[in-house]
Amino acid sequence: MVAVGGSSSGLFLELEGSTLVVSRLSPGATLTEIARLASPVAAGFDAVERPGGGAIVAGRVRSPDRAWTTFALDAAGKVVALRRGTISDALRGRPQLVAHPGGALVVDEDGRRVAWLDAQGALLAEAAWPPEASAAVCIDGRPMPKLVPSVQPGLFVTSTAASYDGTCASVFGYGADGSFRW
Repeated sequence: MVAVGGSSSGLFLELEGSTLVVSRLSPGATLTEIARLASPVAAGFDAVERPGGGAIVAGRVRSPDRAWTTFALDAAGKVVALRRGTISDALRGRPQLVAHPGGALVVDEDGRRVAWLDAQGALLAEAAWPPEASAAVCIDGRPMPKLVPSVQPGLFVTSTAASYDGTCASVFGYGADGSFRW
C-alpha cells in the first residue's frame, strides 16, 4: 500500500492479488475507489505525486523475469504511460521514490544507485550514487552523503548540509524551489 499526496486530494494504491486498486484519498482521509486494473507491478512498489496530479509508480513486474517497470497514473487512476525494463537491474531491492521537480527519483534499497524519471515515468538518466559520505556511525539512517542527486538528470551536487561530518540522514526530498532537503 502506498499513499500519494496531491494539491486537493491524493491517491491510495494497494494490491489485491494481481489487481491494483486505486482510491482517491480526501483531505479528511476518506477513501473512494476510482479504478481497478491488472497490476503492472508486484508487491514492493513505491509511488510519488505526479506533477499535475496522479502518481508516478516504480517497481518490479509480476512476471518471472522481475524486470523494472515504471508508469504514470492520472488523477482519475488511469494509466497514461507504462514502460517496462527501462531501469537497469543494477538498482537492487525495494525502490524508494522521491518526488523532484518534473518527475521522480528512484533510489535503490541500499542507496547506491539513482534513476531520474520524468512526469510520465520515462527514464531520463541512471547513475551510481558516489560513495563519499560522512564518517558518522548511525543507529538510524545512514551517513550523510557528500554528493546528492541534482534536479538535472544524471548529475550529483555537493550537499548543502550545515554539518557534513558526523551527520546521519534518512529520508530526503526537494523543496518547491528545487532545493535538496533532508
